[in-house]
Amino acid sequence: MEDNIDTQNKMDFDLDIKEFLNKKNNSNANENDNFEKIVDIKNNDSIDKNKQNSATDNVVNFNKIIDEKKNEKSNNEFAKSAIAKIEKPEKIVENNYENNIANKNKSTTSEVIKSNKIEKKIKKLDDKKQKLINKKNNKGKNQEKKEKDDDISINQTKKINEKSNKQKSSKIKTKKDKSNIAKEQIKQENNDRRKTNKIKGKEKREIKENNIQQKKKELEEKKRKKIIEKYENRTFRINNLESYFELDNAATIYPSVISEEWSAGYRVSAILKQDVNPFVLQQALEKTLLRFPFYNVTIKKGFFWYYFQRLSNFPQVLQEKEYPCSSFDFRGDRHIFRVLYYKNKISYEGFHAIGDGYGAVVFINTLLTNYFKMLGIDVEYGDYPIDANDMPYIEEKEDSFIKYADLKEANPRSESKAFQIKGTRLESGQCRVVTGIMDLNQLKQIAKANNCNINEFLSANLLFALNNFKKQTKISKLPVKISLTVDLRKFFESYTMRNFSSYKNIAVDDVDAKFEDILDIVKKDLKAIDRDYLMKNVNANVLAQKNFFVRAMPLFLKDPVLKACFHSFGEKLWTMAFSNLGIIKTPECFKDLVDRYELIIGPGLVNGSNATVCTYNNKVVFTFSRINKEAEFEKIFWRQLTKLGIKVYIESNY
Repeated sequence: MEDNIDTQNKMDFDLDIKEFLNKKNNSNANENDNFEKIVDIKNNDSIDKNKQNSATDNVVNFNKIIDEKKNEKSNNEFAKSAIAKIEKPEKIVENNYENNIANKNKSTTSEVIKSNKIEKKIKKLDDKKQKLINKKNNKGKNQEKKEKDDDISINQTKKINEKSNKQKSSKIKTKKDKSNIAKEQIKQENNDRRKTNKIKGKEKREIKENNIQQKKKELEEKKRKKIIEKYENRTFRINNLESYFELDNAATIYPSVISEEWSAGYRVSAILKQDVNPFVLQQALEKTLLRFPFYNVTIKKGFFWYYFQRLSNFPQVLQEKEYPCSSFDFRGDRHIFRVLYYKNKISYEGFHAIGDGYGAVVFINTLLTNYFKMLGIDVEYGDYPIDANDMPYIEEKEDSFIKYADLKEANPRSESKAFQIKGTRLESGQCRVVTGIMDLNQLKQIAKANNCNINEFLSANLLFALNNFKKQTKISKLPVKISLTVDLRKFFESYTMRNFSSYKNIAVDDVDAKFEDILDIVKKDLKAIDRDYLMKNVNANVLAQKNFFVRAMPLFLKDPVLKACFHSFGEKLWTMAFSNLGIIKTPECFKDLVDRYELIIGPGLVNGSNATVCTYNNKVVFTFSRINKEAEFEKIFWRQLTKLGIKVYIESNY
């Protein structure tokens, strides 16, 4: 700010000097002009005097002329006027000269006065300038001192600020370090708490799981104790099993309807996570058959009925080379089941007269348990893999149809025929299998979105696909039907390893029926399945067996009659058989050893295709088996599921 004031004063001082010099120059110029004017006036005065002398000469001459030409009066008067005229300018010139001299004196005095004033102003300005210069110098010195002082103060302040900043930064660092330490301590505490909570949660879960397992074991032990208490007097060892025993109620029809091309077979397979050791598998099979003596049999022909005969030898484990569910050779003392292996797959194939899917699952799980134990793997027995060291119970061999039939009321056999899938038949003994593997959780979500369970959802999709296939073919007006297998053990207390299952036929007659309509039909029909309905089915089966004419009829006459009845009241009443084993129960350790299970029902004599489903290890395995070359219906079914957002992994044997 002070620098700006000094520069402003300097500028004002310079302007004053310039004005003074200009005025001085102007005054000098004016003095020169006045001096030149005075010289001019003097010159003019001399010129006027010469003119005056010349004028006087002219006047004399003029007077002479006047004297000569005019009289004296007129000449005197004229001369007076002329003289007056001549004298007048002379006076004027003299007055002008005196005035000029006076004016010159006045101007010179005024100029002197002005010059004195100017000199005084100049002195004042010089003094002022000197003062300003001195002031400026003093200010510069003061400014330098101030700058030095400011520099010193700035340096001091910098040092002070640096010290304070260092102190602050050190304080901040200490604070940060303290906060970081506190945060780390808090994090550590939180982590410790989380770890402790996790440990506590794990411990709680383990305690809960242990409690649940303990409760399960207690329930299992209670069941075993009940069975032992109930059948303690009727238990038997393998040596006490009779050499001959009759077929159960459901099995009586199968020997009469079999042929070289078809033998009512089915298969349950376990796909392991390691390749199979056939030598160990053979040993496991022999040990398992000691626990299942009623499977180590062959079928014989009597006079009125077929019967089972025990075999003393064991079947050999075979490598799979033929198509699934190929026919059995019933000649001689041959087993009516087989155990196969291929890479990492173990399969049990049996003639339907031995038992149903439930018994086959228990048999293969017991076989797997013995196989794993012989490999050195620690596996516990349970209800579903039966303890091979235990002795068999009569209840496992009983005919539960005869046991529970009250023979009061039976369901009628009369029912409308169903639409049949026709196509080009494969060569004899061939069977094409297509398996679709789905995720259990995804299937549950989609079924839940349709307000149904998985069994209802898959049954409805199967009927919907059959209905669309029928609509495309336009070859029949008969309704599409599926024959849904029902495990009677869920409604009647039974531990039999033989046949104890029934069925429910579900029909759709409307070709243009939507999926929602078909799902409602399925829900309604499945709700109708209860103990009373199934009791009527059991009664119908037992009443047919106990019919006097059937019993009295020799077997050579009974076979064609039963075959005709099977064609009339059997496969023609449904389009396709559908069996759902549900979730297969195994020991917990099986999940690390077995990837999944598969179920296959061999195609029928009339029906060209059948379907099955089973669930294990969060995998739902849906299988089609057929004896037709064409697969149009299956394509419709799989496309239908994928449109609903279900991911399906497809496998086939061709």
